[in-house]
Amino acid sequence: MGHDIGKIEICGRKDDILVMSQIHSRPEHPEEASRILVDQLTENAGWLEELDLI
Repeated sequence: MGHDIGKIEICGRKDDILVMSQIHSRPEHPEEASRILVDQLTENAGWLEELDLI
């Protein structure tokens, strides 16, 4: 999915934990490419910004 920080791929989910990979980054932040993001899903979160990165 496209996001302001770059392209995000959803890799999997285990219970309420969502695992994603940032496969592209913005040109001004190349160090953020290829990082793994792990978020705990909540009842109210509908956007990446509403999740707390673990």
